[in-house]
Amino acid sequence: MISDKWELPFEEFLDVTKFVIKWPSTQIGEGLLTYLRSLPDSTVQAYMDEIRRIRCWYFYPPKSLDIQGHLQRQHKVCPEENGQDALRGVFKILQLKRRRSKSSPRSFYFRDATGKLQRVGANLEPLR
Repeated sequence: MISDKWELPFEEFLDVTKFVIKWPSTQIGEGLLTYLRSLPDSTVQAYMDEIRRIRCWYFYPPKSLDIQGHLQRQHKVCPEENGQDALRGVFKILQLKRRRSKSSPRSFYFRDATGKLQRVGANLEPLR
């Protein structure tokens, strides 16, 4: 995600650092490309595995006659009985009743080649 001001939904209860790389827009260039190329396959696979695990939180349940609903049932992606969808996520956040986001327009995060979470500022210097 290349955005300084956008926050992902459901950061209150999902660890988005496990499936998102948030990079400062002021640092787009060779450094980003070098970083992405340096990621071992195991790190990329870990991101993919996590998004596959939590993807249903970003899926809005379809209406019963909706074509998306037909595809959902046919391919068994995000079945309604798993209790994870965007609408339930919104309700869960409302139950928390306060903002607990771990990111801000001035903080960014990504995992290094060893898989360790790095939290940095817009200048890519570690946050304290």
